[in-house]
Amino acid sequence: MRFNEPQDIDDNDDIDFAALTEAQHQAGTLEGADADRKKRRAGARESAKRRKRQKRENDLICVKQAGIALPSLKDVLKGANKPAPVIPSLKEALQTAGAEPGSATPESLVAKVDGNAVQAESAPQSSEPSVLPATAAGGGAEQPSAHRNAISYEDVDDPPEQAPTSEAADQGTDRGTDRSTDRSRLKVAIARVAKDSERRARVAKATNARSVFITNLPFKAQEEEIRSWLGAAGEIKGLRLNRDKVTTKALGFGHVQFESSKAADAAVEQCDKVELHGRVMRVAPVAPNTKFQFELPQNIKEDLVGLIREAYEGKNISTIKDAWQKRHPGEKLDTSKWGFKNFSSSMKTLEGVTLEHHLEKTLTYLAFFDGSPAHKAYLEDFGA
Repeated sequence: MRFNEPQDIDDNDDIDFAALTEAQHQAGTLEGADADRKKRRAGARESAKRRKRQKRENDLICVKQAGIALPSLKDVLKGANKPAPVIPSLKEALQTAGAEPGSATPESLVAKVDGNAVQAESAPQSSEPSVLPATAAGGGAEQPSAHRNAISYEDVDDPPEQAPTSEAADQGTDRGTDRSTDRSRLKVAIARVAKDSERRARVAKATNARSVFITNLPFKAQEEEIRSWLGAAGEIKGLRLNRDKVTTKALGFGHVQFESSKAADAAVEQCDKVELHGRVMRVAPVAPNTKFQFELPQNIKEDLVGLIREAYEGKNISTIKDAWQKRHPGEKLDTSKWGFKNFSSSMKTLEGVTLEHHLEKTLTYLAFFDGSPAHKAYLEDFGA
């Protein structure tokens, strides 16, 4: 037989189908086990997050039920520049507890809350005002205004002697055990809430340091144009342009987050006052509770102040605008280019200039220099 001649060979003779089936079964089992393991791992992570959220909610409820007011994160960031107390998120609680900001601790807050609870329990239930027993030195009963905060019966002068019954002793023991448990739980809750509040404040402060506020954006500006404008300062991590919730139209401002605080500082220095589509865009660092103030170019400020000084003090500000445009033919004084809603709002930013309402036309503004004779005469007429 020649070797190059085709031979009739059964392809199935050399295949072990039993072994192949077993291998496929094991592969499927391993793949299914791996998928189940991933699902369990993801479920465990989600369960841990859910337990963490539930624990935080329980801590907040426990602290609030103890009468401790929790300020918001905004209030925490307000006092970020002040000396931080032990529990910065519980500023109002420190005031409620009557402690100094530097000396407050979770233990002192728990002791204060527990003392108030004991005082409430030891207060008489009758509707008549209670009077402490007579002291050995005073000889008479003290008035309600002289009451002290009794933490225990030993703190009261000459307490009445009365043998406690077994039932009362059992109830007292139960109340003491419950109070001890509540104190322990409140102490742990305050510590956890304080730690979480500090973490949130640090995260917010770090995020603000890497972010900038952008405003006076053209309404037709695209996100690519904004990224191209600010991308020169550094890598942009996030961009949010605020929009109207109903119409979804752009509102002309937003926030940009960079990879680092250096990039944010560079954006403020390099990208501020750049014109796009007829508007001068502004960049400012993110500062809580700070309102951004627009301003006119210095040359326009000088022109307007000069016109008021020459002949337009005490006159309608619209005449000042017309006079400026006559001196600059072909130019239009559109203050919305620099972020102002109208001309009067831009005039209010001029240093040393005050706008007053017309005596008869309340919608008309008159321009005066602060403390000038014309301004004093107007104030006299307005007062009359």
